[in-house]
Amino acid sequence: MLVQVETFLKYRLLHGFTALDALIPGLEVLKIVSRTVHPTIPVKVEYALTQDGQRLNKVVTVVEEFGKWLKARDAT
Repeated sequence: MLVQVETFLKYRLLHGFTALDALIPGLEVLKIVSRTVHPTIPVKVEYALTQDGQRLNKVVTVVEEFGKWLKARDAT
């Protein structure tokens, strides 16, 4: 799973600081995500889940399913 930061930065420019801004450095320290900087103009940064981070996939899936259920419940 890669997070293309270009898209994220466009979002951030439109909407300001996000919770993800605060979380990414901590996730790097915990070795949940790895960061790759590509020397392009503009600079391109990619984040990927490490093997440890991939262990969270099941948890994320459950939270995502709950969010979808909650959204559907509130729509009625």
